[in-house]
Amino acid sequence: MIYHAEWSGPAEPDSRSDSRQASLIKGEQQLVRWCQDGTLVGLKELATSWGVTWQALQQAAKRGEIFLLRVSNKLYTLGDFKTLRRPDVKQVSEILRELDPSEQLIFWLRSHGGLGARTPVQALQAKELAKVLSIARGWAAENAAP
Repeated sequence: MIYHAEWSGPAEPDSRSDSRQASLIKGEQQLVRWCQDGTLVGLKELATSWGVTWQALQQAAKRGEIFLLRVSNKLYTLGDFKTLRRPDVKQVSEILRELDPSEQLIFWLRSHGGLGARTPVQALQAKELAKVLSIARGWAAENAAP
């Protein structure tokens, strides 16, 4: 599953736009900023870091081993994955695979109390895979579609 975000410029909602439209525009603008600041990276960059092809990462995404976001017609994933072991990302992502990619992104970026107010990336860097897997199971159950 790939989340599509298309944003072509600094358009602001007009007076007829509802708050949902305004929220969507702000969200799309944030995704663009994250693509620019490295929070999100292209598949080629992650592939180079992990020593695989970008095609292999596309296949991994289809299997639920990573999530992808489409922003401005390009595929991105979490830049912090470059600092993690691929098998660890795979295990966590497989738990989250049924969630929308935007929910998966929130999981990875958010600090979790069960991880000592750290992000999953920080906990994985500290070699706490079991804790991250537990938190991921809870997150997936809490955010699963009804």
